[in-house]
Amino acid sequence: EHESELKQVLGDTYSAHNLSDDDVMVVGRNGILISGRGCSRFEPLLISYLTMICRERFVKYFYARIFLMDEALRKIRHLIDHYDEDPNSIQAVRKLMAEVSRAVILLDECLLYIEESLEHCVLTGPSDEPSLKNLDSLLNSSILHQSLKRKVADLRKNVKGASVELTSIQKMTTVISETYQSNLVETIQTSNHQISEIQKNLDKSTAHVAILQTLFGGYFVMQIFDRIFGLQYNMIDSKGASLIPSYMDSLRKILVIPGIVIILTFWYSLPY
Repeated sequence: EHESELKQVLGDTYSAHNLSDDDVMVVGRNGILISGRGCSRFEPLLISYLTMICRERFVKYFYARIFLMDEALRKIRHLIDHYDEDPNSIQAVRKLMAEVSRAVILLDECLLYIEESLEHCVLTGPSDEPSLKNLDSLLNSSILHQSLKRKVADLRKNVKGASVELTSIQKMTTVISETYQSNLVETIQTSNHQISEIQKNLDKSTAHVAILQTLFGGYFVMQIFDRIFGLQYNMIDSKGASLIPSYMDSLRKILVIPGIVIILTFWYSLPY
């Protein structure tokens, strides 16, 4: 008839045990209820059991945090294996490594605390009273204590393995960074060499253009002399007289033509 009241306190009931003729223990999902005359004498055993349960919860959450750290390490290794596919992977790896490094330090400190707690934990010893013996055999605090020690030893191995793997990843990251910098320097040197070759070719092309400008300028001027004035390019005529004075007169006639000075200046002032 009191089942509903018990469920409100303990949740779903798992089992019930008679500790003595006057004492009973009910185990539920949310806790343990002990009822009877002088039940306060069971308090030391219950406190010892409660401390073990708290440590067990801590170890359970510690395991979950170890799994998250292992997942972060696997992600870092994946980025390292495919670093050439993403130029920003090195920065991502360093950021994740910093987070994992902080996590390893915190987990190592927490593990040290739980090890010291289990080492210095003092459980309530068994009593000659039958009811206390029955409660101690039901709670099994000493067995839970030994089980937690083994779990903590396994956690120590996991944290040490994560630390060793993190060190290995740091060395791999250093090698990758050096390789990346070496490739970058090589690429820059190749680009500078190509730019130098292009500049040399450009200088040669500019010199060739300058020569062509000079040739075409001279050819243009000679065509003007020939087409407009019909001059002969001999310095002595058929009678043996010098033609230089007549050439000078022709040059004067050319220079007075509107625009001829501008044309000649344009051809010889083109940039090389």
